[in-house]
Amino acid sequence: MLKKPLPLETLRQFSLAFLLILLAMIFIGGEQPGAGSLFPPPWDKVVHVMVYGSIGVLVGLTFPRLSLTAVLLVVLAIGACDELHQAFLPGRQAGFDDLLADVIGAAIFLPVLVMFRRIIFASYTYVSRR
Repeated sequence: MLKKPLPLETLRQFSLAFLLILLAMIFIGGEQPGAGSLFPPPWDKVVHVMVYGSIGVLVGLTFPRLSLTAVLLVVLAIGACDELHQAFLPGRQAGFDDLLADVIGAAIFLPVLVMFRRIIFASYTYVSRR
């Protein structure tokens, strides 16, 4: 017996909530003392890849009509804002290497976004046929 999936709007709202929480963690948490030394190099780049890859997936699920290129551009804009923000924080420094890790993370996670979109939309297509 197949269960009816959550309404698409509910899924979008969950994605948006998680996206906003993640952004708050980056921008508000990044201002806390010692935030810049949580992950020593090269592990900080791994964290950038994972976090910004997740941001890309959440942006793509929150706004399902956005193209993959647009998702990458949104992640690039968020990463640039984060680096600009860090430039004005004591003990933090902005870096193009971090921004590059952000975009690489989003690009690596694009297949995950495509897979999620296929699964989600396939379930809605199947249910709507019944």
